[in-house]
Amino acid sequence: TIKSLTEMLLEAGFLEQKYQNGYTRKILTEKGREAGIRAEERLSSKGNPYEIFLYTEKGQHFLTELIKEMK
Repeated sequence: TIKSLTEMLLEAGFLEQKYQNGYTRKILTEKGREAGIRAEERLSSKGNPYEIFLYTEKGQHFLTELIKEMK
């Protein structure tokens, strides 16, 4: 599931979790950028910023390998 992938990315240091303005946010690290993940900031309907994570071709290959390791 995406939740288990996100947990693995957090544990491996590709993402980190921070508490900002009363909310917990997942933030992309430099290690994540190097793996081919990029972040784009968005605003919720309530005006709260959050990031979505996009995966370049390199990032998609990285995720494929990560999924294989999970099995």
